[in-house]
Amino acid sequence: SLCPDDGTKSDHLFQRMEKGIVDASGRLTSAARKNQGKKNRVLGRKTLSVIWRDMEHLELPSWATRVPRGVGSPGQGNLGADEWRSFCLINRPVSLINLWGYLSADSREYKLLRNFLDCAKAVKLATMRIVTPERMEEYRSAMHSYLTTLLELFPGTTIVPNQHLALGHIPDVLLSKGPGPGYWCYGFERGNYELQQIKTNNRICESACRGTLLAASNLVYTR
Repeated sequence: SLCPDDGTKSDHLFQRMEKGIVDASGRLTSAARKNQGKKNRVLGRKTLSVIWRDMEHLELPSWATRVPRGVGSPGQGNLGADEWRSFCLINRPVSLINLWGYLSADSREYKLLRNFLDCAKAVKLATMRIVTPERMEEYRSAMHSYLTTLLELFPGTTIVPNQHLALGHIPDVLLSKGPGPGYWCYGFERGNYELQQIKTNNRICESACRGTLLAASNLVYTR
């Protein structure tokens, strides 16, 4: 388990010490620090160029949102939630499987591919419109594998609260409350997007933001 209780924390620290990643205090060893910089890059420009090329020739289903050309390059801006879903569940798997799927199982690229596909599988299972105990067990297995290999592939990485939530609580929430599409927060994400479009010159201006949002909603604001 990767849930942060005292026992699993100690076990995980011992495992990372055995592999020479951290010392007894939990700090990165000098060898791990030396390798950290060169191992942090996952998609370089060469790999991205292949993904961009494949995007041009890939026919998406009608429900999928097309990702902007040149995604990942400077000046492309932020992706929306639907664009991230298309990029991570369609575009990247198609290209990376073709690029790295035939490499040696011991190569870093192949391990990165398996790690990413575990994450993609977990996301797919968690966003389905039908939830079953069997699917949630598959989800737990995929998410656990993803987080475990993440720590191995990227020395110095730690499990953050969102990842703990994803492994330890999301399956129970879905089983008790029902499928995620019934109550997830795309409405709030859209509101965040509208806020990001307001020109503030990097300064917080409550009245300007409020007035712009109300105008967009065809409402009248009076002092």
